[in-house]
Amino acid sequence: MQYRTDKNQDKLYYPANLEMSENVRVEQEKAIKYNHLLANIFIFYNVFSMSKAFKDLIH
Repeated sequence: MQYRTDKNQDKLYYPANLEMSENVRVEQEKAIKYNHLLANIFIFYNVFSMSKAFKDLIH
């Protein structure tokens, strides 16, 4: 994942920043699920914001 926003840089895990001392599968799965959750939140927020903006343009 290459996309970053300035205010949310520290909240996302990135492959370059993801440092695990051991190859622990459970921890890797948690990191992946967390990334998916945050990505879905950002997508939902963008769709919500765009829908609101379009609604305002129509009215």
